[in-house]
Amino acid sequence: MKKMLNDYATRISKLDVDKLYRYPKILYILFILPVIFSLTYMVLDIIKNNFMLTTKSFIAFLICIFFESVGLFNSLIFRNAPVKILNDNINFKKYINYYKFAANHSMKSQQAFNNINYLLAISQVSFYKGEFENSLLNLEQISLNGISFAKKFNIQLSLLYFQILSLVYVNKKEEVPEKLESLNRLYPQSNSQRIKQKKVLKILQAIEDIVINQVNNDYFDTAEPKNRLSRITYTYYAALNAQLKGEEARTRELFESIAQENPELFCVQEAKRYLKES
Repeated sequence: MKKMLNDYATRISKLDVDKLYRYPKILYILFILPVIFSLTYMVLDIIKNNFMLTTKSFIAFLICIFFESVGLFNSLIFRNAPVKILNDNINFKKYINYYKFAANHSMKSQQAFNNINYLLAISQVSFYKGEFENSLLNLEQISLNGISFAKKFNIQLSLLYFQILSLVYVNKKEEVPEKLESLNRLYPQSNSQRIKQKKVLKILQAIEDIVINQVNNDYFDTAEPKNRLSRITYTYYAALNAQLKGEEARTRELFESIAQENPELFCVQEAKRYLKES
């Protein structure tokens, strides 16, 4: 079942950008109509039968639940499609184009939010490609004015995460502690946000140890990546950690395991450079 769902999500993520953006709205209309019809029929049938639940009204209720469930499922798949495009397909161009399309075609009420997502997408891609200054420049353009409190946490978490990562590589390491403190002060609104915040802090602490402090940290040796992009980046930092330990054979093995991945990734470029020079 899990494989079937993943295959379906993969097929959805391969749709053109305009279809990825427009199809959820079309599907919503297609699924909401049977729900409205079924609910109306059920209510009228119950009233007609002196507020007794009949077989017909129960069937109408089941039809309503079915279409609502299928609609919600498809909505979730489409909503996560951009994440899959980045994390599993590692298609940077399509990832940015999706958010550009969304920003250019959004309703006024969603304009500010979609503009932020577009800038975040550019910043993320810039970081993964090793364009750290460009990542910081785009992150600095992000303003949270007009963004609802419910949406702010995830935006701030992503913003600070990629700011800190980029600062590590542009010789502005002195700014990292202040940004980490800001990330620590974020107030999660749910347990899932709290877990995400703790995970991000552990990742950043490990990278700070390995890249800035030059001390080993085994986080990336034990953490389980949930997607292809995470696996590549985790392997890269695990290789740097092995290098700090003087484990050259393991360092080489880890770099070799990612050397054939997307050449746009700076960690893949660094892996190739190490293998060429060693």
